[in-house]
Amino acid sequence: MVYLIIILAMAMVVGPVLLIRPSPKEKRIARFRSLVMEAGIKVEPISLMSNEYYQRVSERNLHVADYQWVRYRRISKEGEPGSTVRGQWTQRKDRQGLLLWEPDPVTLTEPEGIKTYIDQWRENQDMRFLAVEFGPRTVSVVWTEEGSVEDVQKLISMLEALGQS
Repeated sequence: MVYLIIILAMAMVVGPVLLIRPSPKEKRIARFRSLVMEAGIKVEPISLMSNEYYQRVSERNLHVADYQWVRYRRISKEGEPGSTVRGQWTQRKDRQGLLLWEPDPVTLTEPEGIKTYIDQWRENQDMRFLAVEFGPRTVSVVWTEEGSVEDVQKLISMLEALGQS
């Protein structure tokens, strides 16, 4: 009986400590976000319910709603030239289940720098990436934060390269 009470007391002390420790996934995401913030890239979670554009995308593509999406946004520094491209490319599934990338507005043509990355994602049918966005001084990628540190480093270099294009 005494041993049972001791075991219960230990479980009550150790249990909550184990519950507040970060999981391996949380540690990985924290590492990713630390790397991108060191590079001067902002991290923004995307809510599919409150963002009008991505809400429409998720209604047309059910696979989109299964993930927690995050935007990694690089903003050009003062005096630094921004991207010459305006618009975005969004991934969607066609009727055969293949992932396609659509420009918005539809009349956009893919510059060579963007085409390289999008073609790679098309070939691999990579569902981790949802969009590449270009604004007057910003370049962003929307993805699920699944992958490795090398993937994040590739994203950082991609955002820096596309920000100069």
